[in-house]
Amino acid sequence: MFVQALAGVNMDYRRVLSLLIPRLAALEERGDTAGAVRLIQEIQAIINAPERPEH
Repeated sequence: MFVQALAGVNMDYRRVLSLLIPRLAALEERGDTAGAVRLIQEIQAIINAPERPEH
């Protein structure tokens, strides 16, 4: 499901996600559940955000 959603995301959002996902893994390793949940919400917002027009 995540891979399908990621396929529909433009390159700018993919770059942002490539930075956020390793942070998520680090938060989970430290046991920071609240931080991980916040970051998951950020990732979901990026994936579900409407495309912004190119300038």
